[in-house]
Amino acid sequence: MSRSRSSRSPAALLALGALVLTGCGGDDEADVTVGAVEVSDAGAADGRVQLPGAAEVGATGSSSATVDLAVAIDGGGVDEEIPVTLRLDYDSAVVEADAGGYAVDNEFTAADVVDAPSGADFSSVDDLVGVRYRETFDEHGSSTGTELLDEGTVTDAQRAAYEEFGSQVSSTTFDYPDEPVGLGATWSAVTSIEQQGFELDVTYHYELTALDGDDYTIAITYDEAIDDSLSLDGTDADVTGRLEGGGTTSGTLGNPLAVASTIEQHLDLDVDADGDAISMTMDIAIDVAPQAA
Repeated sequence: MSRSRSSRSPAALLALGALVLTGCGGDDEADVTVGAVEVSDAGAADGRVQLPGAAEVGATGSSSATVDLAVAIDGGGVDEEIPVTLRLDYDSAVVEADAGGYAVDNEFTAADVVDAPSGADFSSVDDLVGVRYRETFDEHGSSTGTELLDEGTVTDAQRAAYEEFGSQVSSTTFDYPDEPVGLGATWSAVTSIEQQGFELDVTYHYELTALDGDDYTIAITYDEAIDDSLSLDGTDADVTGRLEGGGTTSGTLGNPLAVASTIEQHLDLDVDADGDAISMTMDIAIDVAPQAA
């Protein structure tokens, strides 16, 4: 039985929009599937390399990630803009490596709220300090998943802080080709996001823009229209909009812990449930930089 407009609360509309926002932002509750990498141009024939190079057990590094997030909501009885800037520092170590890939253990060593709306409570960010997680990579250097470590001792507050804030760090991972490539090479990979009936396929386009010895730089771009429907707690809605972004990653072959990455993403959403509508935008910028020991 359809629900009347008068019985649909603004909270239900906001929940529908938030569902899409968190799904496109990489929330761990979404079902995210990364497709095979397709090389469209292998680039210059001279000096081709296998990116990102083989990792070695025992390699260590320290990095700092700055996350700028701005969410704007208009509709459903809400007209609000929420800007937040976080800085997350973490230490990393390669703990496993073989022909099938490698695993990196990470521990947050500092977590600070650089900027937030007056009166907003982001004290849970402090719970990230000391949290450890493992990220696994396939033989081509592409991320295959993350998991919290120390499950027997991690607190509920630490788990919640990681799911809300810490998982943003792993969202800067890139996809690499499974064959040697040279300067100017281009490739792509499709990531499928599915959550509560909402589905979105995003094609990420890559180009090897610089290659000097073992040092490389890769550019990434993506731009996808959104046109789907979803349901949450009995409320059906049409969702339209656009997801676009891009960035770069620079590193040295064989050293996955000394990679500098930047990525900026813009998401526009319009959620319409039988005439009740809200508009949302989310801008996120993530900057990951290696830190001196």
